[in-house]
Amino acid sequence: MMLETYLLLAAALFSVGLFGALSQQSVVMVMMGLELMVNAVIVAAAAFWLYTSPERPDGQVLVLVAVTAMAVEMAMGFAVTTAIFRARDVDMVDMAADLADHSGPVDHSNHGHHGDHGDHEHHGHHGDGDDR
Repeated sequence: MMLETYLLLAAALFSVGLFGALSQQSVVMVMMGLELMVNAVIVAAAAFWLYTSPERPDGQVLVLVAVTAMAVEMAMGFAVTTAIFRARDVDMVDMAADLADHSGPVDHSNHGHHGDHGDHEHHGHHGDGDDR
């Protein structure tokens, strides 16, 4: 195969991954898009290694290290996503936007219930009778 074929494959993988990462709402689908994009970079790097110095093994080692790092990174990402889903029942990207807004411990007593018993009852009132 020629270098252009490998680069075309890498461009196609990157394009599909970019579309998947930008168009999906599910955290898992966004992570799959990111994985496709990283795979595209690895394919392009391996193709350049193959056509510049195929007799040297350093390119193979670099690709192997990159694939291993990508696998570890994706495993950690899926573990964090699973932990967030189990703790907060968040599985969409827009639902995860409020994760940075919580500075204290999370109250799970009203988990899944919406209505008039939100957080507004607990802001700064400690029972001192001074309700200004």
